Amino acid sequence: ASADASWFDYLEEQLASDDPAFRFEAATAIGSLGVDEGIEPLAALLDDEDVEVAFAAITGLGEIGGREAVEILR
Repeated sequence: ASADASWFDYLEEQLASDDPAFRFEAATAIGSLGVDEGIEPLAALLDDEDVEVAFAAITGLGEIGGREAVEILR
């Protein structure tokens, strides 16, 4: 991962924000981190009420990759 994974905890907190813009940006950033710890939190956003947030979660899972992320995306 090219980004600093120490941001993960903060970003994960933002996934629960009432503001969809915060959830979107956090999902995008977690995908960019590329850490396996991001798979479950992003998977939880796949049914988000905001379609852009759900799409960011799909994109993030694709960026993280690996067997678990691919299974979730299927």
